[in-house]
Amino acid sequence: MRKAGKLLLFIMLCTLTLAGAAFAAQLNETSTGSGTYHLEYSSGIINGNQYIVLTAAVTQTDGTYSITAGTIKYIDQVAAANGKVVFDLKPMTGTDKAIVLLGGAFDGGTSPRTVGTIGFALTGVAVSGNVTSNNPKVATTIELYAAGTTTNPTYTTTIAAVSSGNGQQSQSFSFSNVVAGTYDLLVTKPKHVPYKITGVVVGDTALDLTQNANTLISTIALPYGDITSDKKVNISDLGVIIKSTNFGKAPANATNPEGELTGDDRINISDLGVVIKSANFGKQQSNCTVVYS
Repeated sequence: MRKAGKLLLFIMLCTLTLAGAAFAAQLNETSTGSGTYHLEYSSGIINGNQYIVLTAAVTQTDGTYSITAGTIKYIDQVAAANGKVVFDLKPMTGTDKAIVLLGGAFDGGTSPRTVGTIGFALTGVAVSGNVTSNNPKVATTIELYAAGTTTNPTYTTTIAAVSSGNGQQSQSFSFSNVVAGTYDLLVTKPKHVPYKITGVVVGDTALDLTQNANTLISTIALPYGDITSDKKVNISDLGVIIKSTNFGKAPANATNPEGELTGDDRINISDLGVVIKSANFGKQQSNCTVVYS
């Protein structure tokens, strides 16, 4: 297909205005001086669909780009197979810095996607927030995904476990160098219901979620007591605690030591109290999914 035809198809496959996006790593030459760059991409790819890859020259390192005859340095098309698309890119000689875009229909998320850079690394901003959870002796994981996707997080950070402390605590987290774009934020921790904020918009200035007017975003509170790891706090979790081989026993002597929730080294009425607490009991993933605004 000629360049003009591929460009037209690229535009048809895209659902967003071309204004710069995120989720990209710097690509390296397959061999020094070859001018060829290898790209494999799998997130949201649909087998058999056609995808267009395009490189556009940029002058800034914030991912800002425009699509014109003068900025396009490479364009090609391929059908997805084995859950991914594979390209060997060779931009025009003299291309110092370029953004690599992938256009097509994805299983979740938007198009085009910025899937790589050539000659520079994208710069970004800090994204921070606050998580309220129980048992600080267990680490909390916070991930940012390309909006609409659930695999291959773009950024991951943790609230590290500490050596002492029990009960509910509020702890902060922060990502650095997050590139402008739209993300879904996911917070997970053992025995807690996962918490998700969808459509988090990151721009060119630092984003502090604690300043959001929505208290479900400014304070991310994880329901506690999901002993059975089914992303719910319900009667099943109570059943673990009151089971005769668990209740009244130290975790080391119980058939399911996960029933110990309060840090007192005993599965007892205190653990039941945690599960039946109104902030916990009956909560599930749908109660812990918030749309960013």
